[in-house]
Amino acid sequence: YFRRLFNKHKCGSSHYNLYRKCDIENIPGELGERMKFYEDFTEKNIHKIPDTYPFVIKLDGRNFSKMLKQSIEYTKLTDKDSVSLPFSNEVKHAMELTVVDLIKEFHATTGYTYSDKMILIFPPSTHMFNGRTMKLQSIIASFATSRFISHLTNLFNGVHVVDNNTSYENCKFSFDCRAIVFPYCNHGELVNYLIWHKHIAYNKFVQLTNL
Repeated sequence: YFRRLFNKHKCGSSHYNLYRKCDIENIPGELGERMKFYEDFTEKNIHKIPDTYPFVIKLDGRNFSKMLKQSIEYTKLTDKDSVSLPFSNEVKHAMELTVVDLIKEFHATTGYTYSDKMILIFPPSTHMFNGRTMKLQSIIASFATSRFISHLTNLFNGVHVVDNNTSYENCKFSFDCRAIVFPYCNHGELVNYLIWHKHIAYNKFVQLTNL
């Protein structure tokens, strides 16, 4: 089915070299494996995104789980009730605010966040930095890191440390970043990528509620 769908979204023969015929034939059918295939293929083979292609940027928090699953409690100066991490409302709100900043700064059309991940959708356009993936990834990752830390600092009024003298202020938050491009500018697979992450987000929610 998805190979037939690709044929409906071809961008022109000059761009077919992004995914060769043999690459298309090796695309898995299962949703999760297919999306991972696109991620790996883009990372290894696509260094410049043509303007006629939409693409996805995925940001992933580095060491978020390790840092936020420590037995840390904080107490806001204005509210003495302690709340355990992860993920506090402050951390989630900082992620949401960071996504809004990313959309405005880099002109994405859609932003989505859950857990320690942020996903941005970019339409066919004159891409920033001439579509160079390394440039896009490095600039977006550094911008996201600085904005997230700024928002988190503003949202926390104070911290109460209960374990190993560790507070959120000592957590070295950062993000890695990768671009994902789909064969033949396929918009259907772009939507499927969001659906896949929605499933992952739901599964993470179930895991957290059963801790």
